[in-house]
Amino acid sequence: MIIVILIVAVLIIGLFSLGSYMESRKQTALQAEQTKALLREQAKTPEEKSETSNVGKSAIARATAIDLQENTKAQVAVPAYFYKVDKDGNFVEYVGQTGARTLSATESTSITPVNIGDKICGVSFNSTGGANGINGYYGNVGCIDIQVGGETLVLEANRICRQNQLQGYLKTNLNQLGRNLTAGASQANSFTTLELRINGTDCAYNLGGFYVDVIAGTNIQDISMDDSITKGGKTTKLTETNVNLKRLSGTDDYVFELAEPMILKEYDTLNTGSFTILADGDGCSTAEGVNVTAFDKANFQSTGSGKPILFGIEDDQVSPADVGGADVLIISNGRGTSGSNDLNGDGTTSFSCIP
Repeated sequence: MIIVILIVAVLIIGLFSLGSYMESRKQTALQAEQTKALLREQAKTPEEKSETSNVGKSAIARATAIDLQENTKAQVAVPAYFYKVDKDGNFVEYVGQTGARTLSATESTSITPVNIGDKICGVSFNSTGGANGINGYYGNVGCIDIQVGGETLVLEANRICRQNQLQGYLKTNLNQLGRNLTAGASQANSFTTLELRINGTDCAYNLGGFYVDVIAGTNIQDISMDDSITKGGKTTKLTETNVNLKRLSGTDDYVFELAEPMILKEYDTLNTGSFTILADGDGCSTAEGVNVTAFDKANFQSTGSGKPILFGIEDDQVSPADVGGADVLIISNGRGTSGSNDLNGDGTTSFSCIP
């Protein structure tokens, strides 16, 4: 009996000691974690400490826009949109208003209401005035975490070239400006390259591709373009797509898009590969006109919910409008080469397929 009592006593003492040991380990681990947390807190910047202690409190953010095409990166007055996103970058809501705020060219603009802990994004853009008129801007989306009041979000913008600052040409295999192609029955003929260049300063054009209008009733069976486009040492893939541009009402018989838009800046030149027409069994029996036009891609405010700012060739209204800069008619007769930099497009066809 005494032996049994001794065994039970030993077990009790052992269990008590084990419990004390485990509790001691637990306390040690807790103390180590608390020490790490204290060190992490001490290592935070004043802004991070402010965010930790003031999450949810009202704050004021400010914004400016700079023109990347200006040599001095000047601050510019341009419409801008602001919205809050969640931790995954998804749109939550507009900040203060759904419409644009026009930023100041001389001081920062207040963006309210925002709270400590919010992530705010913004983008500044508007369309160009066409051939002349006011300057439009492409915008790059910028975001900022609100950690203290008064933080400033600096948005990047690129002034858009007006139509009279861009020139496009179709060139023959002799590297001359071409006017016409000749194609007999079931025959193909090509321009060696389509060249687009910026003939102006302090502006950019975010080229998205080209569309081709073949005038109804012609004997042109097919239009094709080489599958790459080159600017300097950079090459981008160009493919024919089935995109339907609603605003063009049937003038986009063929659409060729770049895999990624290519931005052209002052005096940049871009070249495609060959541009080819294929005549049907009748060939080009009379002069048959064809128009080739360059288009850009830009941001626009969506009319739908949940996706405030989208990117494309035209907006998503019921009756879509062009976004970004004006479309540029590619020509073949050399118009626009004078020092006066006349408009490229004169309302005539780019070129003709002739007998």
